[in-house]
Amino acid sequence: TTTYNDNIRILNNILCKLHLTAVSALQTSANNKYQKQLHSFEMETMASAASSKDIAALKEEHTKARTDVIQSEQEIQSIKVALRTLAAGKETDQAESTLEVCLLKVDGLPAEAKPKFALQLSSPIEEATLSKLFDPLSTKNEEIPKEALAKFQGVDTSVAMLTIAASDADIPLGT
Repeated sequence: TTTYNDNIRILNNILCKLHLTAVSALQTSANNKYQKQLHSFEMETMASAASSKDIAALKEEHTKARTDVIQSEQEIQSIKVALRTLAAGKETDQAESTLEVCLLKVDGLPAEAKPKFALQLSSPIEEATLSKLFDPLSTKNEEIPKEALAKFQGVDTSVAMLTIAASDADIPLGT
């Protein structure tokens, strides 16, 4: 019985390693596809003095490609969670890591400024925009506005990276 269980455990580990390799290859392929499409979009936009219709079509194509990559990344994350559960020998789902980001205070801008922060998370690939300050005292019994709190679920804390781009209305301030 012990050798049988050991053999099952070894086969399970081999299967998990094969799946992780496949997931990694899918993730790399999706990222390469997104980077190629982004580069193509940037080059076409800069290289030609295209009409506004052409630029709008390119932006729409870019947005669609980004959406496809986000959906692929979410599918990859669900596969990773299933594989981790399988590797650990557990039948129940593990608790997902969650990241919540909010604005508490903004300094260095004039009073009439309209700060906006674009957040991009790398694993899973998700985006959010914050444009309102979060007041923890006044929102205890109220629903928190979407513009004041960004919530990312299923975050892979071992590889995730958060990029923040600050702007005042549409004027970029930095990353």
